[in-house]
Amino acid sequence: MFNVSIVNYNGRGMKITNFSDCTLRILIYLAVNNGKRASAREIATRYQISIHHVAKAAQWLVREGYVLAKRGKGGGLKLAKTPEDILIGQVIRAAEVFLLAETLTIVISAWVRMSLYVQQYDFTPARLFGFWFFALAAVLLVLLAAHIIAKTSQYKYLQ
Repeated sequence: MFNVSIVNYNGRGMKITNFSDCTLRILIYLAVNNGKRASAREIATRYQISIHHVAKAAQWLVREGYVLAKRGKGGGLKLAKTPEDILIGQVIRAAEVFLLAETLTIVISAWVRMSLYVQQYDFTPARLFGFWFFALAAVLLVLLAAHIIAKTSQYKYLQ
């Protein structure tokens, strides 16, 4: 879920999630597409990534107002703003927060399911605590990663 890509800029590397990488690739493709609409399949084929990842990232970009989407014949994706008005740093930070919220939703649903297992299968509270501890540790790691990403503003190309 949180695979990491390394983006190189002048020999310096930065780790970002595949979701953020996919959002950036979509924005780059649309920026160089001269205002023409492009399909998610076209972008996925160009960058050799899953159409499902592109579709999920595209939905998020539409919701955030970076991209306009139109269905049907003559439809596709195109930038809602000029490329000059899109700040890469803002996109990455917002994408990482989106993943954090998604992770918290997964953890909460896991907690509900674990509570049902306690009732149905008579799990002990210690075993349930062990499951909850590992889930909480995962959330804390995600929060730490989000904090580190937020503090990387010294990279001028991200601002």
